[in-house]
Amino acid sequence: MLYEIRPTQQHVPDLRHRWFTSDCGRYNLYLWQNRVTGELQSLQWNFPCEIRDVVVRWERGGGLNWGVEVPEDSFRRNRSPLIRDLENPCPEAAVSTFRYLSAELEPALCRSVLAILNIPAGKALTG
Repeated sequence: MLYEIRPTQQHVPDLRHRWFTSDCGRYNLYLWQNRVTGELQSLQWNFPCEIRDVVVRWERGGGLNWGVEVPEDSFRRNRSPLIRDLENPCPEAAVSTFRYLSAELEPALCRSVLAILNIPAGKALTG
């Protein structure tokens, strides 16, 4: 199951950053929400799929981007991972894994994340 890490470091004053992780630490959901409305502005969903670690990124007004983490080399330790584009996204795995792990999260938050994960790669969320 995913559980929320609190508190998280805030770098953008107008946004609330939230981080959810699994017991094993391999599944991570990062959210940036409008502090006033609670509306999602950006998300990143990291999860293992087959033999790679997949990263799904979305920003309001933009499309859904799929990537894969590149194994870190020794000089990049303790920094953000390198991400390269993923040619064959695995949306079914992203959705089913999130559904399974998010059972204890807020229902409205789950619906918002699932709506985003169901966007075709590169398309913008409408409505």
